[in-house]
Amino acid sequence: MSERIRNYELIMALSPVANDDEASNILEGISGYIKEQGGDIEEQEIWGIRRLSFPVDDFHEGNYVRTLLKMNSLKTQEFNKILEANQEVLIHMITKVS
Repeated sequence: MSERIRNYELIMALSPVANDDEASNILEGISGYIKEQGGDIEEQEIWGIRRLSFPVDDFHEGNYVRTLLKMNSLKTQEFNKILEANQEVLIHMITKVS
C-alpha cells in the first residue's frame, strides 16, 4: 500500500499539574515520535490552562495544546494509541485537515 502523507490537527489537554518544563518535555516527546515516523510539525500553539468540558481523572482543567502536523495516514492509529497510553495527556483528538 502506498504511503499517503496527510495534514492533521491534534488538540490535546495535558495534565494541569505539569509545570512548564514538564509540559515542554511531553511536547518534545510527542514531536519526536511524529518525526521518527516520517511526519513533520507545521505549527504548535499552547493555549494554556482551560476548563475541561467534563472531569478527567478528577481534573477539571487541562493545559491545552494545538498542533498542525503532516503524517503518514497509516501511522495515525498507532499514534492515537501512544497518546492514549501517555498519562500526562488527559484527552486528545486527531482530525484530518484538507
